[in-house]
Amino acid sequence: MKNYIIECIGTFFLTLTYALTGNPLAIGAVYASMIYMGSGVSGGHFNPATTIAVWVQKRLNFREAGFYVLFQFLGAAFASLVYHLLYGKTRVFFLSPDMRINIFKPLLIEGLFT
Repeated sequence: MKNYIIECIGTFFLTLTYALTGNPLAIGAVYASMIYMGSGVSGGHFNPATTIAVWVQKRLNFREAGFYVLFQFLGAAFASLVYHLLYGKTRVFFLSPDMRINIFKPLLIEGLFT
C-alpha cells in the first residue's frame, strides 16, 4: 500500500507545481526531489506513461500497474482540487499544448523522451 501512497504524493506535488508555476526548472526540481523520495519505495514513476512503460517491460503485473495509475490520477485530482481552492474561478488550469504550435513537434518530443 505504501507504493501507491508514494505515487499519489509524488504525482500530487508534481501536478501542483506545474499548475502553480508552469516553470520548467521548478517542475524539474520537484520531479527530481520526488524521484529521490520515492524511487526506493515505488520506483518513482509519478506518471501513467512511465507506469505503462514499466508494465510493458513486465516489471509490474497488470493489477499493480492499474493501482499505480489509479493513485497517480488521485494525486493529480487532489492537486487540481487544491489549485481550485486556492484560486477558485479566477484562474483556470488546463493541461493542453499551445494551439499555435504544430502538434507533431510535442508528440515527437514526448515519444522520444518517454
